[in-house]
Amino acid sequence: MASGLPLSLNTSVRFRLLLLYMYESTALRKVPMTNLLQGKGQPPRNMYRFAILFLTFFALVSLLHAQTGKGRQRHSTLSSRTFHGQALSAENWTRVSNSRLFINDYEPSVLVRLENSLAELSTNSGETFDAIVSPVEDTAGLRFYFEANESGHLYAQSASGLIFFSGTQGESWSPVPLPQGFEPGKPAPFAVLNDGQTRLLLGGPAGLFTAELTSDDDGEPAFGPWERLSDLGPLTTIAVAFNQDAVAPGTGSGVVHITEDTTAFDPSLWISSPLRSGSVSVLEFSPSDSQRVLAGFAGPGSQDNEAPLYYTENGGRFWHSGAGTGDEALPNEPILSLSYSEQDADAFLVYAVTPSGVYVTSDFLTWALEAGLPEGEPVVELRAVKGRSILAQTSTATLAAAPPAATVRCSYEVTPLSVKIDAKGGNVEISVNANSSTCARTVSKPSSTSPLKIVSGASGYGDGKVVLSVAPNITTKSRTMTITIAGKRVTITQAAGTAAPCSVQLQQGSGSFGSLDNEIGIFSIIRGTRQADGKRALETQPELCNIFD
Repeated sequence: MASGLPLSLNTSVRFRLLLLYMYESTALRKVPMTNLLQGKGQPPRNMYRFAILFLTFFALVSLLHAQTGKGRQRHSTLSSRTFHGQALSAENWTRVSNSRLFINDYEPSVLVRLENSLAELSTNSGETFDAIVSPVEDTAGLRFYFEANESGHLYAQSASGLIFFSGTQGESWSPVPLPQGFEPGKPAPFAVLNDGQTRLLLGGPAGLFTAELTSDDDGEPAFGPWERLSDLGPLTTIAVAFNQDAVAPGTGSGVVHITEDTTAFDPSLWISSPLRSGSVSVLEFSPSDSQRVLAGFAGPGSQDNEAPLYYTENGGRFWHSGAGTGDEALPNEPILSLSYSEQDADAFLVYAVTPSGVYVTSDFLTWALEAGLPEGEPVVELRAVKGRSILAQTSTATLAAAPPAATVRCSYEVTPLSVKIDAKGGNVEISVNANSSTCARTVSKPSSTSPLKIVSGASGYGDGKVVLSVAPNITTKSRTMTITIAGKRVTITQAAGTAAPCSVQLQQGSGSFGSLDNEIGIFSIIRGTRQADGKRALETQPELCNIFD
C-alpha cells in the first residue's frame, strides 16, 4: 500500500469489525479473530446490522462536528476585534460617493470619479471635481490607471479590454493598439511602469508584453510596438512596486514571477514560485518595501495545504501561508482584493476582500472581520491610502474610513551581546533599544543556582536598561553564562578565581587532617577554631594543597 494513501475498503471494514468484535464478543465467538483480520470466514448476519449502525453513527457525528466547527470559526472571527490589546477595526465608515472612485496611489490628492457615463477629475483630494472626457460611451466596467512620476498621464481600460491613453489629464484620449493576437473581449492584466521610461505591461495567454512611450512624427506621444518579454505562462494579474523597482505577474496555474530587473527584464533574473494549484487573482506590493508581496487566489484551496493567501518578505525567494490557522483564520474563499495599510515599514495592516466580507490582520496569524460596513452591499475592492483613509468599493458606491493605528512589528537592538567580567563579579548593564515605545521587552529568568541575578529591568516597554549581578567566581576555572534579553542572547564570560595560598598549620587543640593522596600529594585541610564559648568548631578549607611544593 502506497504511503500516505487511506486504508483500502477491506482494511477499513476489518478494522471496524475488530472494534465490533470487542463489543459483540458473544455474537462473534464462533468466528476466530485471525480469520476476520485475514478476511476469511463469514461473520454472523447480525454482525452487519451492528456494522451499519456503527458506520451511520460515525458519519453523523463527523458531519455534526464539521458543521459545528464552521459555525464556531465564523462566530469567533466575527467577535475578535482586537489583537495584542489593540483594535484593528477602521473607524467611522461613511458613504463618500454614490459612484466609483479611482485614486492615484502616487499622488493621493488626484482621483477620478465615475458615475453612470460621467467622468470627473479632482486634483485637490475631492474638494472639487472637473468633468473630463470618457474614453468610451459605455462606462460599465471601465477602469482608470495612474502613472508614477507623471501626474498628467491617465490610462483607461474598458470592459472589453480596449486601452486608452491621455497626456492631458482626460481632456482627450488616444487608443493604444493591442499586441498581435489580442482580441477585444475581456480585460487583460494591465499595469503602467515608469522607472525613468514609461512602459505599458500587458499579460495574456502567451506571457508578458511591453510597449514604450515614444513620439510620433508630429511630436505627439505614442506607444511603440509591443514586445513579448518572456513566456511566463498565461497571466491573470500584474503588479508594479510602488517604487517602480520590481514587477510581479501571476499566472493561471498558481505561479508568481517577480523581477527587479525592470529595465531589460532579463529572463534569467525572474524568481518564479509555484505556490499552489489554481489561478492567482491579485498581487500587491508593500508601499514601503518592494520585498514584501501579497498573493491572493481566485478560488478556495482544494487541499489542506493550499491557502487562499500567501506572502513573501524577501522578493519571492521564500513564501509563507498568510491565512492563519484555527478559529481566527482567513476563510478559505476567493480573494477579490488585497491592500496594505502602512504607517511605516514596521507598522502595517493587511486587508483581504472575500465574498463573505473584508478581513484584516496585523501578523498573518489571526484575522478579524472588518466591522461597520453596511449590510447588503458587498465590497469588491479595497484600497488603503497611506496616511489618509481606506476606500471600500461596492458595485454602486464608495465608502471611506479612517485607518486604525497599525500594530507595530517590534524589533530590538541589544548591546553589548558579549560581556567579560573579572572573578570578583559585580554588576553588568545591558542596553535595549526598541523601534517603538509600545514594544514589550522581557528578560529570561536565571535558575536559582545560576551566578546571574536580575537587579533591575526584568520587563518593560520601549528603550531601557537591564542590570545583572554576577557572583564572585571562587573556582580556578573561567565560566560562561547566557541570558536572553528582548529575544537576543547575551553571553557573559567570567575570569577564573585565584587559588588562596596553601598553608598547613597545626592549631592547638586540633591536629586533624584529611586523607592523603600518596600519588599526587594533595589533601584538604580541616582546621579547628576555638570559639568564645570554649568549644571548637571545624571548618573545611576548600582549596587543595600540593604538599610537595
